[in-house]
Amino acid sequence: MGDGIRPYAGEFLVSPAGLELSMSWCSMDCSYCFSNAMKPNRRADLAQITGLIANFRTRRSREALLLQSGVPLLVSNHVDPFAGTNATQFEPIWELLVAQGIPITWQTRGAHKPQRAFLDRVIRETPRSVWYISIPMTDEGIRQRIEPRAPVLDSRFALIDDLIAAGHTVTVGINPISTAWLPDFRPLIDRLAAAGVWGVWVEPIYFSKAFKGNLRPDQIAALDPAFIAAAGDRGRPEDRLHAAAARAYALEVGMQSFSTSSSEPSRFFDPWHTIYPRVMPYWQQVINAADASLEPGDEESVAVITMADALSVRCGDRWRRDHPAAR
Repeated sequence: MGDGIRPYAGEFLVSPAGLELSMSWCSMDCSYCFSNAMKPNRRADLAQITGLIANFRTRRSREALLLQSGVPLLVSNHVDPFAGTNATQFEPIWELLVAQGIPITWQTRGAHKPQRAFLDRVIRETPRSVWYISIPMTDEGIRQRIEPRAPVLDSRFALIDDLIAAGHTVTVGINPISTAWLPDFRPLIDRLAAAGVWGVWVEPIYFSKAFKGNLRPDQIAALDPAFIAAAGDRGRPEDRLHAAAARAYALEVGMQSFSTSSSEPSRFFDPWHTIYPRVMPYWQQVINAADASLEPGDEESVAVITMADALSVRCGDRWRRDHPAAR
């Protein structure tokens, strides 16, 4: 069975995206990519993808109902839509998505020269959307070792400028982060803040048992077996601390930050509420509402949140819109 449009179950209650589009194996082939490692024979189910997009208004599947609701479709957490193995197939799919008025959110490293004209079309012709650009390091030598087939870092910074100039909202994934790849995160975050990036998503690198068991010998050599062993399935302690410090620094310079491990309030997802017709419920909404309900002197080390409390949080409540990206 090929890959296509599915409910975004892997990030349920984490992401405001309700669906995700996955296609064929990603030729960017980053050494730490869980998706390629876990399914190296990944292939796009073009019939499922195009059939659903063309006929979602008359269908009653979970995917069709989510599309009818107006929640955004993420392209993609499993593959890069602008990778050489996917861009040619994806272009007519993207045209159909836009024609059908289906809202899209993006996750990418950009494009190589053969796919750049298509990426430029997407920037110009897609309605305003939220983009996540992956930049886990700033040293081009490290990038060549860890992400040997991905676009160069300078092209990703240029892409950020193009997106913001076109009116899109940009977030950046310093994900995964490691002291080995990004010893000093401050210059990167300063540059992103100056460019107008809304926020950063920061997580330490880790390797689950199944994931590292599927890595190829060349990927293990590039990553370093000792580094993989030290990261384990939770990340190295120094990388977890590094991630927390990077998120704190982003807030200091006026950006938003997010991590799945954080229990702090965050406005990272604010722009989704003004850009998209509807979003999937997500746990950060509950954290934000709980934080807003605290009174001076309240004990914050433990908070009891009932199911009724969580269900009472409405999408869009208490959202500030004083940043250009959130308008």
